[in-house]
Amino acid sequence: MNNYDKLMDNFARNPKQALLYHLNLQGMNKEAIPSYIRSMRICLANNPTINLLKLESELQSLGWNNFRLDSNTLQLAKSFFKAETSNF
Repeated sequence: MNNYDKLMDNFARNPKQALLYHLNLQGMNKEAIPSYIRSMRICLANNPTINLLKLESELQSLGWNNFRLDSNTLQLAKSFFKAETSNF
């Protein structure tokens, strides 16, 4: 198994780490990531079927104007939140 495969396998087992890594790669400041994730969690809890454009609009209304939400980030966040709730 090469390093990339190991990384992807680890991310499959740890969606939080995958999300943190992805947001950091997208240029988000490490100190801002927990607040951004919390904002996404709130928006998704209020409307679990929200689409990408509407979620991005809601995040912008919360002050997240300097980061562009993409479909990969949304999928990683949903995976993380789902894993988080299944652990309880």
